[in-house]
Amino acid sequence: MNLRTRLSIVALIGLTIFVAMFYVLASVTIDRTYARLDSQNVERQVLRAHSYLSYSLDTLGRTCSDWAYWDDTYQFVLDHNTVYADSNLTPDSLATINVDIMVFLDTSGKVVSARFQTPINHDPDNTPPDLIVQFRSGTALLAQTLRQPGLTGCMFVGGHMAFVAARPILTSASTGPARGVLVFVQYPNEAFFAGMAETIGGNVTFQAADQVQPETVESRALTLLATGQPTVGLPAGTDEVRGFMKLSDLSGSTTLLLSTTAKRTQSAEITRLKRIIVAVTSMIVFLLLGLALLVLNHTFMRRIASLGRQVTEVGHTSDLTLRVRLPGSDELAQLATDVNATLESLQQTQRDKDAMAEELERDRKRLHDYFDHAHDLIFALDSSGKVTLVNQSACSVLGYEEKDLLGRSMLDIVSPDSREFMLRANDEIGSGDSVARTIDVLTRDGNRRTLDLSGQRLWDNGQPTGTFYIARDITDRLRMEHELLHNEALASLGTLAAGIAHDFNNVLTVVKGSISLANSSLEEPTESQHHLEVARVAVDRAQALAGQLLTFSRGGAPVKENVDVESIVREVARFVLSGSGIALQVNVDGILPAVEADRNQLFQVVQNIILNARDAMPSGGTLDIALRCQTVSEGHPFGIAAPGDYVVIRIADSGSGIAPEDMKLLFDPFFTTKPSGHGVGLSTARSIARRHGGDLLIESVADTGTTVWLCLPVANGPVTQAQLAKPEKGPDSTTGRLLVMDDEQTVADVTCAMARHLGYETTSVPDGEAALTAYTQAVTDHHPFDLVIMDLTVPGGMGGREAVQKLHELYPDARVIVSSGYSDDASIAEYAQCGFIASLAKPYTMEQLEHVLRESSRPPLSS
Repeated sequence: MNLRTRLSIVALIGLTIFVAMFYVLASVTIDRTYARLDSQNVERQVLRAHSYLSYSLDTLGRTCSDWAYWDDTYQFVLDHNTVYADSNLTPDSLATINVDIMVFLDTSGKVVSARFQTPINHDPDNTPPDLIVQFRSGTALLAQTLRQPGLTGCMFVGGHMAFVAARPILTSASTGPARGVLVFVQYPNEAFFAGMAETIGGNVTFQAADQVQPETVESRALTLLATGQPTVGLPAGTDEVRGFMKLSDLSGSTTLLLSTTAKRTQSAEITRLKRIIVAVTSMIVFLLLGLALLVLNHTFMRRIASLGRQVTEVGHTSDLTLRVRLPGSDELAQLATDVNATLESLQQTQRDKDAMAEELERDRKRLHDYFDHAHDLIFALDSSGKVTLVNQSACSVLGYEEKDLLGRSMLDIVSPDSREFMLRANDEIGSGDSVARTIDVLTRDGNRRTLDLSGQRLWDNGQPTGTFYIARDITDRLRMEHELLHNEALASLGTLAAGIAHDFNNVLTVVKGSISLANSSLEEPTESQHHLEVARVAVDRAQALAGQLLTFSRGGAPVKENVDVESIVREVARFVLSGSGIALQVNVDGILPAVEADRNQLFQVVQNIILNARDAMPSGGTLDIALRCQTVSEGHPFGIAAPGDYVVIRIADSGSGIAPEDMKLLFDPFFTTKPSGHGVGLSTARSIARRHGGDLLIESVADTGTTVWLCLPVANGPVTQAQLAKPEKGPDSTTGRLLVMDDEQTVADVTCAMARHLGYETTSVPDGEAALTAYTQAVTDHHPFDLVIMDLTVPGGMGGREAVQKLHELYPDARVIVSSGYSDDASIAEYAQCGFIASLAKPYTMEQLEHVLRESSRPPLSS
């Protein structure tokens, strides 16, 4: 469709819209004009109706005055003579003066006489009640009527609208005093309304305003009249228009609505006028439009067509060197100049685009080389987890060709135990987070490789399209790190073993030397006893060292009781600082409650801390120890201790402090700054503190000193009183049969020897199966064992934990004591939960064995 056709169509559409709008506008204007003229006409009709009504009322009023100012009437009211009534108050007389009701009232409103021409809805012998009520004594109407000139107006009488004239009864000279009131009532009849319609040119009706129905033309008229307009004209349908005026009755209490009806201007005439106006206007517009199109075609369209042909030629040939020619100096000529400038710009843009395409191609090749030769693994996944992009490094590490990986699910390459991590990483990336994880993948040959993976979301036009990952193969690095850690652990274990060997060699030297001295002094019991006591003390030191190692290596299950922490702290401080030049200060905040702890392990912790403090002050100093209660909560935490009540021990020295670089290594196993240390003291101390439900914290400032805080949970109840040892022999000593199960025959022999020395008959077995057999045989022989001592651990055989369960299945009353070299095992601390009646930690003395056997031989207390 060419431009001329489009312009013609646009012109026709515009003309149609213009004619339609003009028709609507003209119709509205004409309709409103005729409606206004019709309203004005009917309002003038209403005014004529009002004038006609006023004339009728004046006529009735003059007639009433003629009768009321008559001497005979004046006399009739006084004496009620029948002559006046018979000659004047007849129906013919009322018909002559066109009065329907004639009522004579005295000055008090009492009816003197009443006459009717045509009764309407009431008894002819009775005056309408509503009329008499309105003129009764004391009413405003009666008072106004008794004064000249009286009243004239409309009123509802007997339920119908009537014309009423009321005059005071006076003499013919219009003198008084007034003897009463004469009331004339005239009902407007059909003749009245017909004459009124003929006079004013339309029908007339009267209606009480309070009887008007809502949403009617009468209600709309009352609304407009209430604004102060004297008359209102409103259309009533398509053929009529009605005029309205408000009237008030004589009492002023009732409003009457006077309405008239007139014919509206014929719609056919209006329509004819509209068509004439639209036709004339359309013809003028068509002529102007045709002339405009001719001028437009001659002035612009030919030149535009020429310009269009030249531009089309440029487009068809794609030759940006061509230029358009259009003579003149108007806007079209300027447009041709602009087109030429655009062609020059496009030509330059094309040259730039070609150069940019060449540069982009070079960059793409460089990027592809970087991508493929990158050391890291680079790949991308779509929203379903399938590989959409992969570089050569990833193919080399995984052992696949690029075509084998594209379109494949990443979960096919990830090892089964890492697939959960991969799915979680995809979920986190999908929620908008960047992730960094370590996963294991399987190569094409089935080998496992570990990748350090990081990824993020891929977006295209604001929509997520997949995920992008960069990974690094850290398999070889992890292997090297593992070997380094293994070598460091071996070196640390060597350091620890050297320190422990040094300590144990010292202990064994004392033990062997003391035993040799005791053997050489058998003839001198006192000196031999002294050497044996020295050996015993050395053995106790070796036991303590072994317990420390167990606590360090396996945690050490504490055997808890309610302990007086203050006495232990004071005892350890005096013992460790004895002979040193260190001043001791102990401050206790009030009366401390007992703490729930293993007495020996707590002694070990405090001893390690104070020993470190002593070694930090070789030239002397001050050790300040403070004990107090503290409540741990989320607002006042203490390490990893749970909320609750604790006793806190603060041990502060005035030594040289700890170097900042050493602070982070304090609790590392085997770390020590002492030439002769083995690096397990603080590790063991914190392990014991945490095993007890507390914690251990350290703070140090170089050249100022070190402060250690130890917190232990408060116990429920008082301090546990230590039991006194029984004498080795005495009235309470008991004997019986004892079964000893231990895989070390030497240990079993020593235990049996000590038990026989105490008066027991003993039998030893190497493992749990032999113990069950021996116990069953003794029961069968009716010579059962009274007690059984079982070793907790038997390498390659049934140990005490399993054996006691099987024994109780057969003999629930069997009384079994657990014994173990692993004094930190939970079965030693919580023996009753494992089915034992007592525990005996190795090594033990004959006094300790006697105490356990004596207590275990006692029957349980009855409840």
